[in-house]
Amino acid sequence: MICRTFFHLSGPGDAASSTAPRELPAGQVWSDLVACLADEDDYVGLMDADDNVLQITREEGADTFRAELLMTGERDALTQVLSGVDIRMLLERLPSRFTPASLSGVEPRTSPPEAD
Repeated sequence: MICRTFFHLSGPGDAASSTAPRELPAGQVWSDLVACLADEDDYVGLMDADDNVLQITREEGADTFRAELLMTGERDALTQVLSGVDIRMLLERLPSRFTPASLSGVEPRTSPPEAD
């Protein structure tokens, strides 16, 4: 499957905007992008046919990632923390349309409490 992909990678200094995403095979998304996530500001976003976004960032830890599902027209995101093995499996079976039902295990993102 070909993915419309946008990203920011501090290490190699590479980026692609969501307004001009790059098309990459799903397998290449892991090897060329997700595996390179290193800095807290790095991210990889995948856009489906409905412009829903699956955004991937690296969590603190050697091999842990956060996948957030941002649905068009929805205010809140759904999130899931995955191991490197699980994120690779997710990319291998990526559906053509991202929905909560097609991405098992996603839960509403909890916001940190607001400061007084």
